Amino acid sequence: DYIFTQVESVFDNIGMIGGFNEWTESVALTTFDGILYTKDDYQFIANEVKFRKDNSWEVNWGGTTFPSGEAVPGGSNIPLTSGFYNVTFNYSGLNYTFIQVPVSIIGDGAQGWETDIPLQSLDGGVTFTLENITLVDGFVKFRTNASWATNWGSTDFPLGSATQNGSNIPTVAGTYNVSFNRLTGEYNFVTLGVDDFTSSKVKVYPNPTQNFWNFSVENEIIESIQLVDITGKVIIAEVNSNDIVSIDATLLSSGIYFAKVKTNFAVQTIKLVRN
Repeated sequence: DYIFTQVESVFDNIGMIGGFNEWTESVALTTFDGILYTKDDYQFIANEVKFRKDNSWEVNWGGTTFPSGEAVPGGSNIPLTSGFYNVTFNYSGLNYTFIQVPVSIIGDGAQGWETDIPLQSLDGGVTFTLENITLVDGFVKFRTNASWATNWGSTDFPLGSATQNGSNIPTVAGTYNVSFNRLTGEYNFVTLGVDDFTSSKVKVYPNPTQNFWNFSVENEIIESIQLVDITGKVIIAEVNSNDIVSIDATLLSSGIYFAKVKTNFAVQTIKLVRN
C-alpha cells in the first residue's frame, strides 16, 4: 500500500521583483536544497530588479553590479539590462548571477544531434547570428540552454518563421551566415556558396580516420581543398592540380570537420570524422 500526501515546502520562498513586472508581485524562484534558487530562460522587459523573501519587503536583497554580484540586504535596485536570462540566487553565500540565455543550432545537417553550435547575440538575447558555418544535407533546429525544453523548427529553407517544437528544418549543403530572432521565430541561412553536386562526385577514404583522408575524383582535377571546423574556421588550405589528394589528420583533435573540395567543374562539401 502507498499514499502520496501533498505538504508545503520546507524551504523559504525566494522570488524576484522589478520594473519588468511593475514591482507588483514576486516571480518565484525554484530550489531543491533551500540554498541555490534559480529561474531559467526568463525575459526581463525593463531594467532594475531585486530579490525578496515571502513576496514581502520585510526581507529583500539588492546589489550594485550586473550581471553578477553580492546580494546586499535592503540594498539598491540591481541595474539589470533587459533581455533573456538564466537567474541564480545563492541564499547561503548571498550572491547572484544573470547569464544570458544561449541559443544554439543542432542537427545532422550541422555537427549532429548530440552537439550544439552556439550563436552570438548583441541585443540581450533576442537576435542571434552565426557566421561562416558549413552545413551538409540533413536537418537542424534552434534551441536554448542546449535543451529541448525550448526549441524552434520549421519545414522551410533557407529562410522562414520557426515555431516552438516545430519540425526539423531541412538543410542544403553549403556555407552560410545564419540569423535567428527568438521572439518572432524568423530565421535566414544566407549562402556563401552553394555546392554543386551534379557534375562532381568527390570520394573520400577512410572516413572516419585517425591518420589521413584521401580525396579522389574521376575525369576531373582537384584544384583546392579547405578543411574547416564546426564554426567555419579554416584549419587546412591546400592548393593542388591532382585527381588524388591526401590531408594529414594526425595533428587534429577528435571531432567533426568539413572539407570544401573545389574541382575544375564544381564545389562539393564533405563531412569528415577524426577518431
